[in-house]
Amino acid sequence: MDASPAAALDRRARNALCTAVVAREVCRRVAEGQTLKEVCADPHLPSLRTVVRWREDHPEFAEDLRQAREGLAERLSDLGWKMAMEATPETAYLTRVRLGQLRWTAAVMGPRTHGRLKPAEAPQPPEVQTYCFRHFKIEENTVTGQHRVVGYTPDPDHAAGAHQRGAVEGPDRPRGQGRGRAAAVRGDPPFAGRAATGRSGGVVLRG
Repeated sequence: MDASPAAALDRRARNALCTAVVAREVCRRVAEGQTLKEVCADPHLPSLRTVVRWREDHPEFAEDLRQAREGLAERLSDLGWKMAMEATPETAYLTRVRLGQLRWTAAVMGPRTHGRLKPAEAPQPPEVQTYCFRHFKIEENTVTGQHRVVGYTPDPDHAAGAHQRGAVEGPDRPRGQGRGRAAAVRGDPPFAGRAATGRSGGVVLRG
């Protein structure tokens, strides 16, 4: 067999195309435990750059390579179990170091089975929240001398438009003088009584 550099380059040139035979050989070696760098060091196989390009250009090859890595993760998991069962007090530290590396490698190659972390969920759009601001104050009836608590609520459509403009300008005006709605309460204690419909869509609680 000609082992000259020119012959090796010629073989690599012939293997530049993604053929089923070469792809299966690459996946077989990966499943047996070789890294892609070790596999591609063989002059009879494509270079590492070529294999990486295959993985990007051919989804079927990328899927076969992923399954080969998952198969290797299964083998590493079984190997780790065997090492743990055969460990002795004298080899405990060395076994622990090797198991740590095996666990990391298995998690990288088969994250859905051996990984510690679950895949992150896709970010969801923020939930829209609506707030209604009300203004309360105490008003005195100059005729009867009674006091009442009045709450002014801006019109929802008007408030939404103000929020979009970047300004909050609720129509804090009494009933009948604007688009706002007012809830008036009379009596002692406040907010006691029955509800009745007032003017301009307001609600009046009478004691």
